[in-house]
Formats: sequence, structure tokens, C-alpha cells
Amino acid sequence: MKLLLIQPRSEWSVLGQTSHGKAGMPRLTLPALAALTPPDVDVQIVDCRVQAIDYEAPVDLVGITAMTCEAPAAYKIADTFRAKNVPVVMGGYHASFMPEEAGLHADAVVIGEAELIWRDVLEDFRSGRPRSSYVADRLCDLNSEVPIPRRDLLDRTKYSTFNTIQATRGCSKGCDYCSIDAFFGPTFRKRSPDDVAGEIRGMLSPQSLHKGRIDRHVVFIDDNLTLDRGYARKLFTVLAPLGIQWACQATTELAEDDELLGLAARSGCIFVSVGFESFNPLNVARLRKNWAAAGMTADQATAQPLEAVCDGFRRSVERFHKQGVCVLGNFMLGFDDDDSTVIAKTIRASFQINVDVAYYHIVTPLPGTRSYDGLAREDRITTRDWALYDSGHVVFSPKLLSAGDLQAGLWQAYREFYSISRIAGRVFSSPRHLLARLALNWSTRRKSMRMMAMSSHPGKTS
Repeated sequence: MKLLLIQPRSEWSVLGQTSHGKAGMPRLTLPALAALTPPDVDVQIVDCRVQAIDYEAPVDLVGITAMTCEAPAAYKIADTFRAKNVPVVMGGYHASFMPEEAGLHADAVVIGEAELIWRDVLEDFRSGRPRSSYVADRLCDLNSEVPIPRRDLLDRTKYSTFNTIQATRGCSKGCDYCSIDAFFGPTFRKRSPDDVAGEIRGMLSPQSLHKGRIDRHVVFIDDNLTLDRGYARKLFTVLAPLGIQWACQATTELAEDDELLGLAARSGCIFVSVGFESFNPLNVARLRKNWAAAGMTADQATAQPLEAVCDGFRRSVERFHKQGVCVLGNFMLGFDDDDSTVIAKTIRASFQINVDVAYYHIVTPLPGTRSYDGLAREDRITTRDWALYDSGHVVFSPKLLSAGDLQAGLWQAYREFYSISRIAGRVFSSPRHLLARLALNWSTRRKSMRMMAMSSHPGKTS
């Protein structure tokens, strides 16, 4: 049996490629499924961000996973294979939330975590008795049911950062717009820290040599690595002897814990991606995170001025910087309490808190989330062209400003933050991981310029 596993691409992911055609980093879903595939199955992975699909190659089954913004590309791929009488199974976030829609393009749909049912899927297709849907009735045990991914099936030369790993899954913050909460529920599962360290040692083995050297940079793709502080302490303790430099996603709560942040830095943490999301106190009160950094409780949030939130976030960034940790700040525009003046203030405030890199996102109501359900009930969703659900396009009717003003605010944020003068002033103000900060700033400037060009000329991706 020949199995082809495909990761489709969105237009946004193409924009994020380097000038050498590299993608940022590999995802682990398909390599994990490959590791669960019986050894007598010939399996190949195609990441469409960096590879082309050979539709003429002999294949017995195609598996596709896709996020919402990748769904149109996934459907086109699936339809092409099915027209050649090649069966297709589809899973991932979008298929799990929209199984009937996905079922129009696939012979079978996997709903939920595929690790639990992947072998059943393969066996049913081999025997010629596949079901139209496979539903995982629980969440898997990360320590016994999730294998070490088959990274050997990926071409490491196609990625800017190859060493990705997952120690935990889920986030219990429960933000309305978050598909993580919608998919996993309010759960947080953890792998054994020793197992995580062992997997990293494997990535640092002589077999992983690239251009004669071992890449000691690691990115944790966890949704919120430090949610359980006790677990994080144990993990950072076993990471310290490995001599790696690593990055992760976390909230401002990490900055509020001096001991934990110091341990993270000593174990090799050099970059943290932080979801600041909003400076608007009304939004902070609803987001269920960042209150402490903003110097308030949820009940107090609405009484605070935006400037107070800005000051609190600036102090958080200072704490990260004091430990030598760089900060990638994420900011969201277009919440229901955001008007044009708030958007302008948010853009200015994002400059003032001194993050090293910034990503701006338009609030996007992804299927399966409470945000999507609420806007759908209010008939405020303006398009279901899923390719636009990439946080770079307005897909709903904002409450206090026009869609055009919101879109213009996104472009203005990127245009100002990534001007040549601002990049130079930001990057060369400190020697802290200078080359990494410069590379990220320059690549994001390049992507944002492409974003704006594509917005002016729809369908153009280069």
C-alpha cells in the first residue's frame, strides 16, 4: 500500500517563505501519523509550502490535514485525486469542525485527534470497507499514544527552523476566538519532561547533522508551554544540560514569575511569543489572561485607561529582556469594543512596549469557536471563503468601525512597525540575539509588504 500524506498551503504561508523558498518550520501532525503507520505501508509526506504534488505518481490512499485557511487548497487537492479514483481521507481542525462540508471532498473524514484512530482508518481502507467518518471519542495520552514523529520523511533543508517539538497540548484560558479551546476543550496535557528531553537529544544526534553541524535551535509548538508552572519548572530543569537555544509560546504570566523566567533563560530560552492581543481594557477584561501584567484584576479592568495597560505590558517586556529573552508580541485588531481611535492607539502602544518583533492579526471567527457561533447568530459573517480566514482579512462586520478601516489599520500597523528606520532603531538598540532579531524583523517586513501587495492585487502571491 502506498500512502501519501499532504499538508496543503494557504496564500499566507507562501508569503511567509524566505527568499530561498524555505518555509518557517515543519508541523508535526503528518510525521506523527507516519510514525503510527504500519511498516509495510510505503508512506510519503508532501508539505505544499515547499514541495509540489506529483499527481501522476502511483498512490493507493491520500491523507490531508488542514486548518481553515488551507481548506480550499485541501479540497482542490482532494478533488483532483478522487477524479483519478484515488481515495482521500481528510482531518485536522477544519474537517473536525465542518465534517459535512469536508465529506463532500473526501471518502472519509477524521474528527478529533487522529492518533487514536489512524490505524483503524488504514486497515479499513486496505480491506476496502472504509467508513465515511471516524470520530475520536476522547483525547489521547501524550505519554503512551503519541509517537516520536517521523522527521526523516521531511527535507530539513526546506525549513528555516527544522527542530520543532511538542511537550504539551491545549490551553485552559478559554478565549472565545481560539480554535485550540474549541478543539481540545479546557484541557492541558503534558508529556514526561524526561521524554521531551530524550526526543531533543535524538534531534541533536550525529544523524541530524546539517552542513556538517548540529542545529541546536528548538521551537516548542505548544499552545501555552508555561500554563502549568510546576510542570514548566521540571521541564526547564531537564532542558538546561542540553545546551540548546529554544523558543515557545507563553502568556505574560511567565514574566510575572521571576524564578520560572530565570530558569527558562538558563535552560536556553531566547524567544517567547506572547499574545498581548489588546490594550483596550474592555478587551483585556474578557480575554481571561494578561490581567496581572496589566496591573489589574478582571473586575478592575474596565476602569483602567489604555495607557495603564500599555505600562503594564511594557514592564512585562522589560522583565523578559532583563533575563535575555526576546519577545515576539501578537496583537489583535477588531474586537467589538474597538473603534477607529482604539485601533490607532493600539498600533502606537504596540511600538511603545518595546517588543522585538510584532505580528498583527484581525480578529477572525474560526469555525467551531464561540466567536464564530456568536457572529453567525448576529448575521455578521460576511464571507465563508475560508482562504480569507488567515487573520489578515476582515471576514465579518465590525461593530464600531467599517471593515475598510479595520483592514487599513492592519496595513498601517505593519507599515509603521516594519519601516527601515524602526527596524534599525529596534534591532541595533541591544546586542541581545541581534542576528535572530534582525532576521525575524526583516523577514516579517518582507512578508507584510507581500501581504499589502496581494491585497491590492488579489490572487498575486509573489
